[in-house]
Amino acid sequence: MSETVSGEELEKINGYARELLTEDKVFVFRVALCDNDIDRDGEKFSSGALELFKGRTGIFDHDPKSSKQTARIFDTWVETLPEKTTTDGEVYRRLMAKAYMVRTSSNGDLISEIQGGIKKEVSVSCT
Repeated sequence: MSETVSGEELEKINGYARELLTEDKVFVFRVALCDNDIDRDGEKFSSGALELFKGRTGIFDHDPKSSKQTARIFDTWVETLPEKTTTDGEVYRRLMAKAYMVRTSSNGDLISEIQGGIKKEVSVSCT
């Protein structure tokens, strides 16, 4: 669901934009990027690594071509869920982000799919 954009958030977004964007020109959404639980490859993010994603671009299918760039992360924070533990017994922590897309005629369907819960997961790639 699109969230109301605060003045502070719009200021952060405009730090990445080349022209001044207003609330009506952007679609803002929250997303969980990664966590400190062990994944299907037996890997996990350390607590420190969870802090490194601000300003990254969301892409499709791990394809870094500019035509696949979709959204920009403008804010991140680590969320701790003390009632949940990881597979190896640590307190569960996940990296949350706020991202934005510029509203265009070509991404209206994608925005509708995000709002409708159809597109709801991301994959991060890093080394």
